[in-house]
Amino acid sequence: MSKKSIVSYHYGQAGTQVGWEQWKLYCHEHGINWDGTRILPEQEEDEDNFQTFFYETASGKYVPKCVFMDTEPSVINALRESPLGYLVHDTCMINSRQGCRNVMPLAFLKDLDSSYNVQSRIPETVRRMREICDRTSGYMHYLSACGGAGPGLCVRTLEHMRKVDSKSIHHSHTILPSPTLSQNPMETYNSMLFLGSIRFDCLGMNVNTCYDNEALYRQSISLSRTRHNKFVPTYKHINELIAISVSSSTASIRWDGQLNVDLEDFQVNLVPYPNMHHVFHTNSPVLNNGNKDRLRVQDLTLDAFKNEAHCISLNCLSHCIKWEAEEEAGIFREPVWKDEAEDNDTVPPQCYGYTHGLIGCCLMYRGDVRPVKVNKAIRALMELKNPYFVSWVPNGFKVAINSPQLTLPSDWEYPGCRRSLVTMINSTAILEKFKQIVANYSSLRALNLYEQWFEHGIEETLMDAIKESLLESITAYETAMHRSNDSEDMKTAMETQVNLLPEFGDYITYKPDIDLPKPRR
Repeated sequence: MSKKSIVSYHYGQAGTQVGWEQWKLYCHEHGINWDGTRILPEQEEDEDNFQTFFYETASGKYVPKCVFMDTEPSVINALRESPLGYLVHDTCMINSRQGCRNVMPLAFLKDLDSSYNVQSRIPETVRRMREICDRTSGYMHYLSACGGAGPGLCVRTLEHMRKVDSKSIHHSHTILPSPTLSQNPMETYNSMLFLGSIRFDCLGMNVNTCYDNEALYRQSISLSRTRHNKFVPTYKHINELIAISVSSSTASIRWDGQLNVDLEDFQVNLVPYPNMHHVFHTNSPVLNNGNKDRLRVQDLTLDAFKNEAHCISLNCLSHCIKWEAEEEAGIFREPVWKDEAEDNDTVPPQCYGYTHGLIGCCLMYRGDVRPVKVNKAIRALMELKNPYFVSWVPNGFKVAINSPQLTLPSDWEYPGCRRSLVTMINSTAILEKFKQIVANYSSLRALNLYEQWFEHGIEETLMDAIKESLLESITAYETAMHRSNDSEDMKTAMETQVNLLPEFGDYITYKPDIDLPKPRR
C-alpha cells in the first residue's frame, strides 16, 4: 500500500458531478481503464504513484478510494449506470430515498428517513475506507455550499471523522454563491451554516478551497471564444476546470518532482491562524489555447495573477490598481492611506492603495520547468505585478515543480499543454465574499424570508451564533491587513472579543467584463 493515501468524499449533486470529471482525469493520467485494468503510461516511471487515489483489490483490479453520498437517488443512480459506476464499488455510493429540498438541516438530521438514511451508514463507510489505506495523508471533500445535501452530509461526516481521528488533514473544495448567478434562493442560509460549522478551531476543516460558478463560467466562455469550434459552456465544463485545478494541486503527492508539496504543506504555509483557512485557486494558461509562444514560465506566472485566471470572483491584487482608476471604476473602496492623509498633497501621485494583502501563495508548476526559470519569474512578478504580502509574512511563496505535464481526456474541450501552473492563494480579499454572504443573509433575515424551511433543528439563536462565527473570520482577515510585526500585538488581536460590524452595504461587488448567460446542465 502507498503511504500517501488520500480518500475523497463527494457530497450532493455538485460533488458527485465534479467527482465524475475528477476521476475521469485521474484514470486518464494513470492509465486505468473503466474495467479496473491498468496500462502504464510512457512518461510514468514509478508504478506505485497511482496508489495515492487507487487501491488494488484481491482480483487485481484498481478501484478509486472515494465515497459518493446524496440524499436523493437520481444522481447516484446515474453514476451507477455510468462507466465510473463499474469501477467504484456499490458500497461506496450511498443515497437515501428522498431529497432534502435544498435545506441543509434536513440533510444533517439523523431522522431524515428512519428506514433508509445516509447518516447511519457514514460510520461504517468511514471505517472501511480507513482500513483500505495503509496510512492516510488526508481527506478531500467536494461539495457545493449552496445546496442542502452537500453541506449537511459533509458536516455530519466531518463530525464523525474528527471523533475517530482528530489529527488527519481535511481539505475541502467548496463552491460558494456567485455574485450575480443564483439558482437556489436559500443558498445564503446554507452557506452561512456550512462556513460557520467547519471552523478549524472547532475541529473542523483544515483548508477550504473556494470556487464560484461565475468565475469558472467566465473562464469557459473566454476559452470558447479562442477556439474555432465554439461551444456553449455547461456545468460539465465548469466541473472540468475544478478537476484540472485539483489534479495539479495533488501532482506532487502522486509524482516525485524537483520540489514537492502535500496536504500538510498547504496547511503549514497557507494557514497562519485556524480561522483563516479559506484559500482559492488560479489557473494558467486558460486563455491562450495552448499557444506555445505564451507558455514561458514568466508568462504563466504573470497570467496566474490576472482576474481572468481566478476561480472565484475576487481580485486579490486590487491594491495594485492606481487610485484614479479605482475612483473611475467605482469598484474598490478607498485605500487605507487616503483616510490617514492630512491633505491630497501628501499622497504621492503614483502611490498604490494596499487594500488587500496576500497571506500565502503556493505556485504548482507542471511540465518541463526549471527552478532557475521559476526564480526569474517570481522576480518579474514582484517587479511588474508587485503582489503585496501582509507585513508579518516573511516569505509568502511556496513552489512545487513536477515533470509530468497536464494531459486531458480526448472528449474534453480544453487542450492539454506541456506547461501549466495552478496557484493556491490565501488572501485577505476572501473576506469580500464573506461580506457578500452576510449582507445577503441580513437582507433576507430583515424580511423573514425562507425561515420556515429552517425550522427543523435550526433556531434563530443558532443562526445568530453562526453569523458571529463568520464575522469573526471577517474581523481576523481585516486585522491581518493592518497588523504589525509585534508578536504581542498579533496575539492580542486574535484574542480580543469580536465586535459585530453593523453595516456591510459597502462590500465590494465584482463586476464582470462580459455579460454572462445563465449556465445550463
